[in-house]
Amino acid sequence: MKFLVFMSFFSAGLAHAESINRCTDANGKVAYSTTPCPAGVTATKTLEMKNSPSSPVENSIATDLKKQEAEFQRRRNNRVNQQLREEQQNARARRQEEDYRRRKEEASINSQRNKAMTRRNLEEDGLRAPTAMRAP
Repeated sequence: MKFLVFMSFFSAGLAHAESINRCTDANGKVAYSTTPCPAGVTATKTLEMKNSPSSPVENSIATDLKKQEAEFQRRRNNRVNQQLREEQQNARARRQEEDYRRRKEEASINSQRNKAMTRRNLEEDGLRAPTAMRAP
C-alpha cells in the first residue's frame, strides 16, 4: 500500500521533484511529500531523485518493459493452453484405450458364453459338439 502511495506521486506529476520525504507523525501515520515534513512530524526517510521518471528515455524504457511483459504473458498463456490441450488429449487417449480393453474383454466373455451355450444346446439335443467347442 505504501508503494502505491509512493507511486501515485509519479503519476500525479510530482515526479519532477528532486526529493521525496517520508514523514511519520506522533500516531505512527506515514505520509509522503515533496515538501519538507511539517513541525512536530518526524522525517524518517528522504529519497533523492536523480532523473525524472517522465523523461523520454524512461518513458521508452517503460514502454519496452510493458511490451516485454505483454509478450511474456502471451507466451505463458500459450504454454499453459498447450499444456491443457496435451492433458486433454492424453486423458481422451487413456479413456479410448480403457474402452477398447473393456470391449475386448466383454467380447471375449461373450464369445466364451456363446460357445458354452451352443455346446450345452447341442448336448441337450443329443448331438456331439465340434472338436473346437468341446470342453477341455
